[in-house]
Amino acid sequence: MIIANILRKRNALFIGSIVTGLIVGPAMGKISWLNLPVLIIIMTVAALELQISHFRSVKIIIRGAFSGIVLNLFVTGAIVLGLGYLLFPPGPVRDGIVLAAACPPGLAIVPFTIVMGGSVAYAVNAFSSGYLVSIFLIPLMAGILIEKDVVSIWDVIEVMGKLILIPLILSFFIRKAGFKKRIKNYYGPVVNLGFAVMFAILFGTNRHVFLHDSGQIIKLFLIFAVSVFALAAFIKVVLKQLGATRPEAISVLLSGTVKNSLFAAAIGLSLIGPAAAIPGTVLTFVLIIYLMVVKKIA
Repeated sequence: MIIANILRKRNALFIGSIVTGLIVGPAMGKISWLNLPVLIIIMTVAALELQISHFRSVKIIIRGAFSGIVLNLFVTGAIVLGLGYLLFPPGPVRDGIVLAAACPPGLAIVPFTIVMGGSVAYAVNAFSSGYLVSIFLIPLMAGILIEKDVVSIWDVIEVMGKLILIPLILSFFIRKAGFKKRIKNYYGPVVNLGFAVMFAILFGTNRHVFLHDSGQIIKLFLIFAVSVFALAAFIKVVLKQLGATRPEAISVLLSGTVKNSLFAAAIGLSLIGPAAAIPGTVLTFVLIIYLMVVKKIA
């Protein structure tokens, strides 16, 4: 019970994970293999809340698709891409910015919507629609803007298969076994611990990014601060004018602004090089801060 209560203190846990990663440094790479299993666990927790009823409302499907596709992929993506081209010359860092702009909605959207009391049905539709469109958007943008075959549609499908199909199968068996009610109280701690582990690994293995070339980091931080915080403030004003409920506001703010920065960093590192992973790493840092305060913004 004591451990569970500690794990519910999300902000302190995230800050602690960042500090731990930066102190330990590259040695965190020894446990980098945990990234995929942790992501699968987080998505399994999110998948436990999926219901057919989430996809029965045409109204929610359309609204969710608007957040996941229009806001997340196109509006947020356009802000990132526009500022990236303005502030960075051609090279691996700008290639990483392209991947960050095109990457799908973040894995944090559904689990954090659950933890923060948002509309799960809205978040599920936003996340799903955004991922489906990103299958085609990522290789298209990479092919046009990076000017080489960096990532194919099969690379994206493989990642989606691991992070979506496996959690769906696991959640199905958990429901059938009758364990859902028993573990429901631990959703928050599991999600918080999972992201804390990934953040520690990411910041540890990329510690050099934050210790060198501060000018580059500041420019990247500015790009993502605008695409996340400035856009969230604008969305909040619009939602207030439309009379949106708090659960709806939480869901729209998360699904419209949170991108899968870990995906962008991983693809950039594995297919281009370390420099291409820097934008995804900085975006992760910005999103950590955002996830700490988004409930107050909503």
